[in-house]
Amino acid sequence: MRLGWNLPGDYGTSIIRPGGDTNAPTSVNDPRLTSREAIRFYFFGSISGRVVLRDIFLDGNSFARSHSIDKENFVGDAVVGASLTLRNWKLSYAQALRSPEFSSQHGTHNFGSISVSYTF
Repeated sequence: MRLGWNLPGDYGTSIIRPGGDTNAPTSVNDPRLTSREAIRFYFFGSISGRVVLRDIFLDGNSFARSHSIDKENFVGDAVVGASLTLRNWKLSYAQALRSPEFSSQHGTHNFGSISVSYTF
């Protein structure tokens, strides 16, 4: 979800997740570069969940006995952030909150990212 001023006609900022990209413009025909609006600003947010069947880091070795810990089979993420585009520059910040991934974990994981990109 995005809410802002002069929203670009793209998919917004990539949130923190495996396989995410920096989401910088990739073409000189990108609407962020061809538009008359030089300044764009928006907030974004996401909620997602996943089912974990096997996590080798928590379940241990797949083919031999090894150390392991009881994992949570359902893990959720909530991400909020903001993005500012000034002509060819883009600055984004995202903050993620992840639910516990194993049973003896105290609290949640809380991490963020800053992305700066320039298109030429």
